[in-house]
Amino acid sequence: MGAWLSTIKCLSFMFNILCLILGLGIISVGITGLEYARPSTDEHSYFIVAIILGSLLGMVTFFGCYGIVCEQIGVNLIYAFFMSMLFIMQILQMRAYRPVAFFQNSLENLQNSWQMVESQPNYMETLESDYHCCALYNSHDYKYKGMATPKSCYYDASARENTEPYTRGCLEALQAFYKSAAHRNYLFNVTLIIVEGIVFVYAIVMSIMIYLKNRTEIRFMEQEIEALPEPRLNHVTSRTHLLSN
Repeated sequence: MGAWLSTIKCLSFMFNILCLILGLGIISVGITGLEYARPSTDEHSYFIVAIILGSLLGMVTFFGCYGIVCEQIGVNLIYAFFMSMLFIMQILQMRAYRPVAFFQNSLENLQNSWQMVESQPNYMETLESDYHCCALYNSHDYKYKGMATPKSCYYDASARENTEPYTRGCLEALQAFYKSAAHRNYLFNVTLIIVEGIVFVYAIVMSIMIYLKNRTEIRFMEQEIEALPEPRLNHVTSRTHLLSN
């Protein structure tokens, strides 16, 4: 029993540390996303919820580590309950995530930047530098507008006379970026859900093993007490012997 309990404690502690790292990752992604998300949008709300869930996961993980060290059944059961709540909330957040809405916001920004490229080219140049693309569909779009290809369309702006501009347009680059981002987000959430589920199971198993350990110790103490010899009566000093005299 002791060896199995020690093994469960080590594995549970390892997965708790992994949960803590994932929680810190959620907070970092949420803070970074808030810098680029527009207020009062689904994207902005999604990153706020991610920061809250990451913070709760970190606090619950510390509570779980305390339960592992102290070996208290109540603490581990409470930890398992909170972890199950986070598990459910993470699934709901994953189902509510709509990358299409995020893509539409960025697509509108791209279209507006392309429409204003003649009067305000800075917005389009920023997108081209960030996504390594050129114009809306390809570099020929600038020729159709009667404009020269800007430096932002080249990987090395200083040597643009000897190099070709980016072959893909910003629309294609934006689609590829958000497809990759949605895939990474899905894998991250699935990994987090799996780890939370494993930690929940370990918390339940450890609570059962602690209960069995305590019960075994109580039975062993009862057997030791029953094995003690019964005390003998001292007839010389007993009250019965004195009264008989």
